[in-house]
Amino acid sequence: MIGKKLSHYTILGPLGAGGMGEVYRARDEKLGREVAIKILPVEVRSDEEKLRRFVREAKAASTLKHPNTASIFELGQADGVDFIVMELVDGETLDAMIKKSVSDATKIAELGIQIAGALEEAHSAGIVHRDIKPSNIMVNSRGQAKILDFGLAKIADPVFSDSELPESSKMKTASGTIIGTIHYISPEQALGKQIDGRSDLFSLGIVLYQLATGRLPFEGHNMVQMLDSILHSRPIPSGQFNPGLPASLDRIIMRCLEKDPARRYASATEVIQALQFVKNNQTLPITKQIADTLALRPGGKLLLILSVVVIIIGLFLHRFLTTSDQQIIKSIAVLPFANQGSVPDSDYISDGITEGIIDRLSRLPNLKVMARGTVFTYKGKLSDPRKVGRELNVDALVTGSVLHQQDSLRIRADLVRASDGTQIWSEQYIWKTADLPKVQVRIAGEISEQLRSRLTGEERRKINKRNTQNTEAYQLYLRGHYYWNKRSVTGFQRAIDCYQRAIQLDPKFALAYSGLAETYTLMPAYAMLPPKVGHPKAKAAAQKALEIDPDLVEASTALAHTQHNYDWDWQKAEDNFRRAIQINPNYANAHHWYGNLLSEWGRKEEAIAEKQLALKLDPLSLIINADYGFILYEARKSDAAIEQLKKTIELDSHFSLTYQYLAFVYQQTSRYPEAIASFQKARELEPESLEIRAQLAHVYALCGRHKESRNILKELLALTSTEYVASFDIGMIYAGLGEYGIAFEWLEKAFEERSYQITALKVEPRLDFLRQEPRFQEMVRLLNIPRK
Repeated sequence: MIGKKLSHYTILGPLGAGGMGEVYRARDEKLGREVAIKILPVEVRSDEEKLRRFVREAKAASTLKHPNTASIFELGQADGVDFIVMELVDGETLDAMIKKSVSDATKIAELGIQIAGALEEAHSAGIVHRDIKPSNIMVNSRGQAKILDFGLAKIADPVFSDSELPESSKMKTASGTIIGTIHYISPEQALGKQIDGRSDLFSLGIVLYQLATGRLPFEGHNMVQMLDSILHSRPIPSGQFNPGLPASLDRIIMRCLEKDPARRYASATEVIQALQFVKNNQTLPITKQIADTLALRPGGKLLLILSVVVIIIGLFLHRFLTTSDQQIIKSIAVLPFANQGSVPDSDYISDGITEGIIDRLSRLPNLKVMARGTVFTYKGKLSDPRKVGRELNVDALVTGSVLHQQDSLRIRADLVRASDGTQIWSEQYIWKTADLPKVQVRIAGEISEQLRSRLTGEERRKINKRNTQNTEAYQLYLRGHYYWNKRSVTGFQRAIDCYQRAIQLDPKFALAYSGLAETYTLMPAYAMLPPKVGHPKAKAAAQKALEIDPDLVEASTALAHTQHNYDWDWQKAEDNFRRAIQINPNYANAHHWYGNLLSEWGRKEEAIAEKQLALKLDPLSLIINADYGFILYEARKSDAAIEQLKKTIELDSHFSLTYQYLAFVYQQTSRYPEAIASFQKARELEPESLEIRAQLAHVYALCGRHKESRNILKELLALTSTEYVASFDIGMIYAGLGEYGIAFEWLEKAFEERSYQITALKVEPRLDFLRQEPRFQEMVRLLNIPRK
């Protein structure tokens, strides 16, 4: 055909072929422009009924003047050849775009709006395309989509046999079986039923799914399997292959792919409205154009009246749901996902998924999210959502389970209203273990879409932010955080190893650096590492994390903790605590550690307020509850401190730190027998703790049991050559024994070591008997505590 003339058109070269014939690039010699010419196949030309129907539909399609429709210029015949002349669209097909990469949500929405716009006009003219697919849609250099072959693509029976499929439109599967455009037909089209515009919307859903995922929603190795999939299989939600996809776009695609046409969008207009929501990230108004479109349909006036009524009712319900305290979700708890797998030592995955969802939801403004310490008290327990909701005083709960088998994860997540236990939302996911870094992103995004009528771009960015693309690094981070939460010497050491290995795999993994910082800054506080070893490492890791991700609140908080307890830079520490709280007001640990700073600074009421905020976010956290009792003790509120610490023991009678703090309060009020009993209970729970032994020796000395005190002192002094024993603790024993000269030598050594207890010199009640000593006053002065 190259060089041949058809009427006044010169054939320049082939463009492709489709179900209705071959397509060529040609030059219109009369008008001096290039066009596309489709040569109709013999079976159409030789069948009068098919040709008559083709001519009728071609004439109807030629009336379409939409900017996203390739125009039909002429229906002609020359030298016994029937042909159609169409607009030549330069660019690439959606098919070619999909093969390159998946598209982002904005681009998908924009292309979908354009395609649906063309369908909207066609459907209003009574034309159903019947062959919407990526190879029938061109995108020019300006990003404008053009649908080809309106009304021409399918005039044969709804289902093609393999032999009837044109070679150019066939697709080879992995098994080598030949399948064609059957991938894009709707269920009603496949069954030979009467079709309308909603059939095109099903095909459009497949196109959008491909743009979002790079794959087809329905699969089969042969035509029978393919048809069965289209008719009976529910596609995996597109968001599971592209976790960055907004949940709203995922729902639009899935609604287009409903088997029952009645469950799809009623029109292309509705699809446009929904996609505009994704494109503009805002609720669409009911415009005059939409009202006119409704009015133009058969029975349109009635439909318009009904639509207005529905809108009014909808607005009323929206107002009610967003103002009723009983309906709006202002607070939520993510309960630990149950580990249902048989893979050994895989709790770190279910725990990590839970914590990741908590972290991401806590970034949303105006939503209170219960912190890890509280929700993990429910781990392994079957609890009534209504009961848990009352206990935690939250509006909704997220529950779920994780089944980890070899290289796959099966995850179920449910959003439940706490007031009555009704299910708001539920979803199941099947992931490869390699996709673990994406899991929390996807689930948190789905939940947040349920909680908010819309998310701002910044909210979506916070929810969707990825930490690492390296699956092995992420798994190591989850393991590290799992061990970190055990707060033991072995746990901290294992956590450090996991974090360091994660960083080796991904040197830009900010969370792993943050995990290192949190570990190294806590180990001196637990007397597991000398401050001069732990804190510089903590500071370096935190600064590296913030260099990679300046908004990482865990890193800001760890840095502030080290600036407080080691650098004694009170103002910088406060600035970083406040910055972390500003970025994420739901981060309980920032309020918790900031409260400690304020207490030691002497700002008692502010300290108590911060601890109370931390407790609102993490009411069942043992460490926050115990520390709240401790700052009440530092504020000389001994009765309130005892009450708080006893409440903490009721939460968990096996947390040794609570007994230590309670002993301090008893010691403060000279109730030495009770103080000794409380220290002994703490020692039973933590028999390896050198700190508890030293504290017990101190109270023994105060109540006259000097022999027992000196025996412990002798043991601790012997250990200083092989283990880290806090100099502060040794000094306190000597002070209790009345040997103040030696006590000050050890306290000054602790000052030089920067022991974590030194920052509390100004307020620690156990040191009251030393306050008038000039050497003590000089140490307080050297702490550089600002006046406020």
